[in-house]
Amino acid sequence: MATATKPTCPNCNAEIKSPIFGDANQLLKGATVEFINKFTNNQSTNYCTRCYKDLM
Repeated sequence: MATATKPTCPNCNAEIKSPIFGDANQLLKGATVEFINKFTNNQSTNYCTRCYKDLM
């Protein structure tokens, strides 16, 4: 039986975790990602709640 791979952030590779488990790490969406890319000269497809703070 194959094990499921855990989703990770495309920018920092941190594991994406549900808030149900206490230590949440969620992917940011849409306009937030566009804003970060525009004003930081980064071009990641997404960021998470752990790594975006270091970019701002």
